[in-house]
Amino acid sequence: MLNIQHRLSRMTAYGAILLSGFYLVSCTSSSKTTAG
Repeated sequence: MLNIQHRLSRMTAYGAILLSGFYLVSCTSSSKTTAG
């Protein structure tokens, strides 16, 4: 039971990092298109 919880928390953290990275890239490209 503990193993599943640990894996779930790890997946959640990984997903959060991926989401924040995607958001950052999208924001950067969006600002670049607006500036250009």
